[in-house]
Amino acid sequence: MLVHLIAVTLLLVVSRVSVTMASPCNTTYHGKRSNTKLNEYFWCLNRIMQHRRHERSDITWTQGACSNAVRASAGTHAGGDACDTTAYNIFNRVKFGRMIGGNYHFRRALRRVWSAHGHFTRLFSKLVSSGARHQNNVWVARYGNGLADSRKALDFLPDSSQLEFLGKTTTRRYAKSNGVTGYSQANAVSKRKVVDREPGWSFEPIGRVRDNKTGKVYVFNASPTFYPEADLTTTKPASAPAKPVPPATTEDAMSPASYGPGHEGKHITWFGQRVVVWLAFYGLKADYLVGPGPVWGPTDQSSMRKLQEKWSPGASTNDGLPGTKELQRLASDPR
Repeated sequence: MLVHLIAVTLLLVVSRVSVTMASPCNTTYHGKRSNTKLNEYFWCLNRIMQHRRHERSDITWTQGACSNAVRASAGTHAGGDACDTTAYNIFNRVKFGRMIGGNYHFRRALRRVWSAHGHFTRLFSKLVSSGARHQNNVWVARYGNGLADSRKALDFLPDSSQLEFLGKTTTRRYAKSNGVTGYSQANAVSKRKVVDREPGWSFEPIGRVRDNKTGKVYVFNASPTFYPEADLTTTKPASAPAKPVPPATTEDAMSPASYGPGHEGKHITWFGQRVVVWLAFYGLKADYLVGPGPVWGPTDQSSMRKLQEKWSPGASTNDGLPGTKELQRLASDPR
């Protein structure tokens, strides 16, 4: 009996030790207990908030992870990847915090229980307590993820449990030869494009996150705008090839006065060919039926107008007649 009692006691001691050793909280965030991935998430969010001038300093926590200090938290902070923040600027914090995959909520003050604050847990995390895991499961089931418009995510479901902060050891990323398209997480329901970047364009990302639905990996800047990592390279592209040279002609091929009704020559053919190349770069077709020719015609003007609308949408100067800067751009390769 005594031996059995000793064995049970030792088992309990070992269990407690193993639980203590298994604690995910291996670091701190401004004095509050935390874990590495939770810190990385807030480093990303701090960069975004400060870049957008919503905050001047890092977000303040009122309760960290691995904590049972607040009974009203009902154990949601007992594991890792959970914290409470002050309520300052909470609606912007919640909006942008959800954009990078966080389960971030504003909790209004509850008399004699808690003051107003922000409650955060990392979605898809295996380090959270059972109570926090239940909160995450409800959130994912109801909203799809932490989208700013609180709808289901049909395309882009960021997995903040695998979010990686790149700001300390960032490597510049360059768009590959086919360019890269940036997306806004806030509009991920329709996966709306934010911007098309030309080949060779570069930026320094602050974070990396995985799309939980497709498995694709995105890197993002402090805007935040998300770019598919597969469309980027860490190697700076080689120098751009020499610009296409306009053919010799009796008229100045780089002068706007050489284009328009009544003009003809090799430079008009060259002009049309360059317009075709640039429109193809944007996935558009020129209006020529058989291709550009040496005599200026309506299809030269309508094709150029289409390109002008791509370069300067809605500009009053988009009349199909090239300006000096537009001719210079035509003479270069699409980038």
